[in-house]
Amino acid sequence: MNATRNILSFVWVVVATCGMADLKADFTFGEPVRFGSVATSDDLIDCLSADGLELYIQSVRAGGQGGRDMWVSKRASTEDDWGPPENLGPRVNSPQWDGFASISTDGLTLYFISSVGQADLLATDIYMTTRATKNDPWGPAVNLGATVNGTRQDLDPWISPDGLELYFMSYRSGNYGQADMWVTRRPTEDAPWGTPVNLGPVVNSAVTDAYLSLSPDGLLLFFSDGSNPGEPRRPGGYGNGDMWMSRRANLSAPWQTPTNLGPGVNGPSGEIAPRISPDGRTLYFFSQRGGGWEAWQAPIVANCDLNGDGKVNEKDVLVMTQHWGQDYPPCDIGPFPWGDGVVDTQDQMVLLETIEGPGFVLSPRPHTREVSRDVILSWTSPNFAKTHDVYFGTSFEMVRGASRGNPLGVLVSQGQTTTTYDPPGHLEFDQTYYWRIDDVGPAPDSTIYRGAVLDFTTEAFAYPIKSITASSSSAQPGNGPEKTVNGSGLDKNDGHSTDPKDMWWTLPAAPHWIQYEFDKVYTLHELWVWNFNHMSEPYIGFGARSVQIEYSPDGTTWTPLTNVAEFARAPGKPAYRANTFVSFGGVSARYVKLTIEKNWGVAPQTGLSEVRFFYVPVGASEPAPGSGRKGVRVDTHLTWKPGRQAVSHRVYFSLDRQALEAGAALAGTTADAHFDPGPLDLGRTYYWRVDEVNETATPPVRPGEIWSFTTKEYHVVDNFESYTDEEGSRIYQIWIDGASNKTGSQVGYPQSPFAERTVVHSGKQSMPLDYNNTRSPFYSQAERTFAPVQDWTVNGADTFTLWFRGNPRDFLQRADGSIQMSGGGADIWATSDQFRFAYRRLSGDGSVVARVDSLVNTHTWAKAGVMIRGNLDAASTYAFMTPTPEGRRAFQNRPWVGGSAVGAYSNAGAVVLPLWVKVERQGSNFTGYYSQDGKNWVRQSDKENTGIDRSSNPVTIAMMGDVYIGLAVTSHNVGMPTIAEFSDVSFTGMVTGPWQVEAIGVEQPSNDAAPLYLMVEDSAGHIKTLTHPDPAAVQAIDWHKWVIPFGDLQGVNLAGVKKMTIGVGNRNKPTAGGTGVIYVDDIGVGHPLSAE
Repeated sequence: MNATRNILSFVWVVVATCGMADLKADFTFGEPVRFGSVATSDDLIDCLSADGLELYIQSVRAGGQGGRDMWVSKRASTEDDWGPPENLGPRVNSPQWDGFASISTDGLTLYFISSVGQADLLATDIYMTTRATKNDPWGPAVNLGATVNGTRQDLDPWISPDGLELYFMSYRSGNYGQADMWVTRRPTEDAPWGTPVNLGPVVNSAVTDAYLSLSPDGLLLFFSDGSNPGEPRRPGGYGNGDMWMSRRANLSAPWQTPTNLGPGVNGPSGEIAPRISPDGRTLYFFSQRGGGWEAWQAPIVANCDLNGDGKVNEKDVLVMTQHWGQDYPPCDIGPFPWGDGVVDTQDQMVLLETIEGPGFVLSPRPHTREVSRDVILSWTSPNFAKTHDVYFGTSFEMVRGASRGNPLGVLVSQGQTTTTYDPPGHLEFDQTYYWRIDDVGPAPDSTIYRGAVLDFTTEAFAYPIKSITASSSSAQPGNGPEKTVNGSGLDKNDGHSTDPKDMWWTLPAAPHWIQYEFDKVYTLHELWVWNFNHMSEPYIGFGARSVQIEYSPDGTTWTPLTNVAEFARAPGKPAYRANTFVSFGGVSARYVKLTIEKNWGVAPQTGLSEVRFFYVPVGASEPAPGSGRKGVRVDTHLTWKPGRQAVSHRVYFSLDRQALEAGAALAGTTADAHFDPGPLDLGRTYYWRVDEVNETATPPVRPGEIWSFTTKEYHVVDNFESYTDEEGSRIYQIWIDGASNKTGSQVGYPQSPFAERTVVHSGKQSMPLDYNNTRSPFYSQAERTFAPVQDWTVNGADTFTLWFRGNPRDFLQRADGSIQMSGGGADIWATSDQFRFAYRRLSGDGSVVARVDSLVNTHTWAKAGVMIRGNLDAASTYAFMTPTPEGRRAFQNRPWVGGSAVGAYSNAGAVVLPLWVKVERQGSNFTGYYSQDGKNWVRQSDKENTGIDRSSNPVTIAMMGDVYIGLAVTSHNVGMPTIAEFSDVSFTGMVTGPWQVEAIGVEQPSNDAAPLYLMVEDSAGHIKTLTHPDPAAVQAIDWHKWVIPFGDLQGVNLAGVKKMTIGVGNRNKPTAGGTGVIYVDDIGVGHPLSAE
């Protein structure tokens, strides 16, 4: 078995314990990689929205409400990058612990845990918050109450896709282990939650079962068996906390015996909090495999080798065809990799995508809505198919049952060789069509392989207007005109309530009018009206009856709408559906005014419950690339949804938005909704507009909106992702180092993986370049030769970029006694530590004092302070006093060797740097102090942290004999060291020996200063050498972008680049230097957006 992939064995395990009908297909996990820059070190991924456009994380990053907060990152589409995380704000987050968010399928309800108002940070309850639309902010947090929440800690809520089950983990009584998984249910989404039920001994175990989540279809339950050191684990695991999975046949079926996710994603370090992406293709989890807790991800891939021959090809298509419509688990691989209980078109799509790769075509996709009435059907067929029979119609039964012998009027093309079909004429509006492709094998057998019945629905004739502002002549308090357009009172079936708070209700004085303003001029089709629906309506008749309707394009010139019928009376009952429909006949308007001349009774007041305007889309819409899209390819083509009745399309295209606004920059006229703008430049924002033209219509031209997109900034020269550990594609075989060029360089590592996979700027890999300039030739360089030569000037490129980072100096004591010191690693915490320690030796009682002047914020829990330590082992006892970048002060310690660390620490914002810190030893008692002035000392309070990891101060620690005393620095970030500045360092007691520096628990690299240089050579042998302007560039602790305008590379033909060299040292005047390692990533050429 390939070590980087793990084929789940749960299918075969379940065979022995349940019937075959309960099974689904197995799937594999690809190689795990770090999630990326959005979720940084110690950020846990809570959930993703069903549309994949919102990512919720919990984090202690700066800018929160004080504790562990919930944050959301957004993106415009699933193809875009995640935006910067935004805090959910004080209405949801508290100064304490808030997290483990789970969002409902409609995206309007968020469940989470909070310890708000609790003295104990870990005393959490389950809360919820709602919002009216996905664009609105979340409302205030609401506790789910005593029915759901117990008297002990409740965690990890997860809402089922149908909204009728809420799963969570709890420490309450009635558990089978320390913490179990529970579920509360309700019959409808409007009903209250019922009494929680333990999931039982089939799922729960004698250990902690936590960090749960559900798959998007609710058929898989993922969880972890805890993560705390020393906790017992489920048998069959692989490390310090494993991820597990249980499944069920349907949403009402019982959960089955859990299975381990396997060594491909579980490891010795500990993995928790598994989550599945909305499309079921990615597993996200929280892991220590990189040295500290980080977010990781791994692809989920269906097993498409259906006949077990080790290949995925047309033979597997035949296997699937034989089991069409059956509950046959080996072929049930879609829509999610674990199947859905039936072999159908969803499985066929997954299989054909695997066989054909990026070339797979199936259009329209099954169940697609809003398909153009001029759609052309297209598909990819297996290699064995010579011809195709096409069945097409509006009846599922006919398309499914038809054949060559009995065509039923839906065999529209027989024996065609092409893989497209263009239905004649225009299809009907809002009509569901069914189609089937039968593949026909070669003669003489000409075997017919029956295809799946696919479906799609065409575009509607008219669409509701979403952006509407309402005003009125008068309104009762709380019954404003906005009630008629905000959906208040409507249920999921468009039925309205009888609650008057959900309606517009006038004051007695006439006139009574309500006016609506849209965001632009629309071609209006129809108005739906829900009349005033108070329960007294059948008796009093407040609802509108006789109504004059006027419309206007500008709010000044008004035209009466003729033939307006009497508005129907509302029944005064719940679930009331719209019963008045007013035709506008395609008039153009931005404003509509309704004047109620008479109601259904005698009362002077009147009102409406809800209205809905529909428009006909006569303008161009749905641009691709989407408006505002970034990172667009430079060879992109423009497409859009054409406006109704458009005969041709005028396309305006320019870098100048004002040119489009002035009606200039006409790029061409096309008969199709497609335009090729030609090669585009890198790093530019383009503006475009489509005017729809029909000379027989009024008006003949419908000006479109101005859309924009931004092209990607750079072409990749080398992003280091293509290198593998296989012979011939190793990084040091492409980038030639000192082994061949006789300099002091080494590219990559001596053992696989040869490329760097922890310190990366983007993607999975970077290039480590080790330099040793202590011997001749006193410089170190890596060279890559291009064959054929590269043209760096294409698509308007005018800039070269290269990302790099290095490592800081380890320890520097200056003449004034101040000290600069760096340190990396996961943390000083838990059962073992990772940090840099500068120490001396202490015999007997004594203390160490230092002023912490600065600390680079590599994490909110980065630490730099004073320490007394039993020995230099990672699991040693210690006492440590430190501030953090967020202004915490912490006295933490490990009372016994290998035990869990504990701490007495404040909340964020308690102190500012500089801060004096002190640790004092008196026998076996250790005390931590801090001071803002170095004179008045305060013992760190042991009352601020009330969690299970709290410590007393002073604390008793058994340290025998001489101990180590000095300065400790950790970045709490395995991918980046931090730098601290100390001064006023002093000791009391018998402290001996000079400063010594040691890496504790993990290697602590450091770099000697040296110039960083770049050499570019063209095909004619012309060479240009540039040195980075920062002489300490190789000591940068975070990623830096070296930007070189092409003007600085004069003398080299950048249209024919032959070789590129990256080096460290003085290339022109070599002198003996030091050693170190730098990391290089994402080399490119292009045009920076900042230059626009």
